[in-house]
Amino acid sequence: MREILFKAKAENEDGTWEWCEGYLSKCENKFTICDDEGIGVFINPDTICQYTGLTDMNGNKIWENDICRYIDGDENGIKEETFVVKYGRHAENFKINMGFYIDWIKTNYYRCDLVFWTENRNIEVIGNVLTIQS
Repeated sequence: MREILFKAKAENEDGTWEWCEGYLSKCENKFTICDDEGIGVFINPDTICQYTGLTDMNGNKIWENDICRYIDGDENGIKEETFVVKYGRHAENFKINMGFYIDWIKTNYYRCDLVFWTENRNIEVIGNVLTIQS
């Protein structure tokens, strides 16, 4: 069973923003991320990302909105493709699914189910869309 974790950006005392992860809660229209001891910090709700329950080839957690790189090499050279991890409704194999999926950046002919690409493949987290936007 996967652990339901979230990450989001919390404002530091010096006004900078930093990623924090834990359990999401909402009280009186304010969102917090709490650790295992129940200590929470207020977060920017526009930066909330859910943990997929999967890790990349380096053991890093894969989160919603992460930018990942797929590396495939053979005798013809190395091929790299990038994608964004998303959550929601998507079409795969002529049916509509709900859950985590891949949104390929440069191509649209690869499968979009996330689990297929994370099992025994060279997937590496290289960033997060929300880091670039903020």
